Amino acid sequence: MVQIKSSTQNIKALEHKGLFKNWDGGKFTLTWQQRKNIDKKALLKCAYLMVFSKIGYELIFDTCGFKNETYGVLIEYLRNSESDIDFPLAFINRHAPLSSSAIGMITGPLEYKSFVINLTFKLNGNDFQYAVFLPHPENADLSNLKRLEELISGENCKIDFQLAEITFDVCSQNNVS
Repeated sequence: MVQIKSSTQNIKALEHKGLFKNWDGGKFTLTWQQRKNIDKKALLKCAYLMVFSKIGYELIFDTCGFKNETYGVLIEYLRNSESDIDFPLAFINRHAPLSSSAIGMITGPLEYKSFVINLTFKLNGNDFQYAVFLPHPENADLSNLKRLEELISGENCKIDFQLAEITFDVCSQNNVS
């Protein structure tokens, strides 16, 4: 079971910051200024390792074998320092939209279906928050991430999407609630 959730306190804080408009409990609109000077590999590696630590090899393998066109491309990009691969980096800085879990997924619209991973880095007493997007396990290629990257990197970006948080219970075999 997947639940869409966020605390009222979190929504009020985000509204105060001007990040949410017209909240209806399931869809929201984010507005922000995208940061350009970011270590792409560091963000992708942290997000990938967080998801892999929770899901394991099921993230990179399915019944057809290794997911060459999604996580195979990401792993190759992260492994090679001088790679010609240009993995799409879709991220939002200064905001991590999940409140109960560090991992969630965009469930709609389908052309943006992907994982979203909250990352918070603490440096000199300051929190730096990011939401990084990775391929959904059902994605056959990186087209959803490329669409997200294009949308997010635009000048006057406005995204309306549905977000579901994924909670993990290490004592249970059911990892989605």
